[in-house]
Amino acid sequence: MQKLFSRKERMTLKEQKHIKERIAVFFDVQNLYKITLLAYPNHRINYKNIMMYLMKSKPYNGIPRELITAYAYTVCNEGHNQTGFVEYLKNADIQVKEKIRKEHIKETGSDFSKTDWDVGMCVDIMDLRDKVDTVIIASNDGDFIPVLKNLKKYGIRREIFGFENFINRYLVSNVDKIHYIRDINLFKHREDK
Repeated sequence: MQKLFSRKERMTLKEQKHIKERIAVFFDVQNLYKITLLAYPNHRINYKNIMMYLMKSKPYNGIPRELITAYAYTVCNEGHNQTGFVEYLKNADIQVKEKIRKEHIKETGSDFSKTDWDVGMCVDIMDLRDKVDTVIIASNDGDFIPVLKNLKKYGIRREIFGFENFINRYLVSNVDKIHYIRDINLFKHREDK
């Protein structure tokens, strides 16, 4: 495994032409899933192709990319089995973090549930800030604006991967590069395995 360097060491190493741009990718699975249902109801996201696309995308200053880590943050309904999906993500070299959504009854008697990973994702992103050159967040959610602003203070390149007509406009103004999900190769038909 590659040695992880501090930010100060990285700045010195970047001057050497053989060094690679170290990236970390964070997938907000629930956000991507919900918008895929709205925008492309007969498709699902092909995470393997997205990982290949991100690794081959135009490198910063001509430095090739090296994946340090990739995380997918999922939420599963209580009693629902996501084993196949989790294995698929792991086969795409994506580590999976999973929460179980439990149904709650509000005081009004109506069903209510709220489970997401926004805070957990932000903590993981900031924990890796000294180990990467670029952070890529795959989400359309404006809740990530504060962490993107914070990454800028540390000199970390910030990229977003999301749907063009759904991505938060303030999110767009706080990144160095945007990858829009347009290419049909980044999707699978729902019937495909």
